[in-house]
Amino acid sequence: MSLFKFVARAAAAAPMVKSGLNAAQNADQLTGIIEEFIDSLPQQVKSQLSDVEPALLAKINGCTMVAASAAMVLGIKPRTAATILALQLVPTTLAGHPFWNYEGDARAQQIDEFVRNVGYAGGLLAIATAAKKSKKK
Repeated sequence: MSLFKFVARAAAAAPMVKSGLNAAQNADQLTGIIEEFIDSLPQQVKSQLSDVEPALLAKINGCTMVAASAAMVLGIKPRTAATILALQLVPTTLAGHPFWNYEGDARAQQIDEFVRNVGYAGGLLAIATAAKKSKKK
C-alpha cells in the first residue's frame, strides 16, 4: 500500500471513527433522534424495525463505522469498507440533520452538517470506486 493511499484513507476515515465512537458511547442519548427517524419511514420499513431498540441501532451503527473505518485505513477490502461507510451516511445524515424541520440559525447549522456529510460520502465513494490495481506476476 502506498503512503499516499494510506494517508488519504486515514483522512477519510477520521470523521467516521469520531462519529462511530460517539454513537456507540452515547447510544442512549440518540434514541429520540432514531425514534423520530423511524416514525418518518414508510410503514413497510417501520414494521421491520418495530422490535429493535433504538439504542441498539445506534451502537450497531457506531461499531460498524469504527470497524469499517479501521478496515479501510488498513487496506483490508478498502473499497468494500468505503462503500459500507458511504451507505451508512445516508440514514445517519437524514436522521441526524433534518434541516427541513428547522428555521433560522438552527436550520443553517443543520444544512452545514448535512452538506458536510454529503462531502464525506463523496470522498468515500471516490475510494469505493477507485480502480483496483492489478497485481503483476
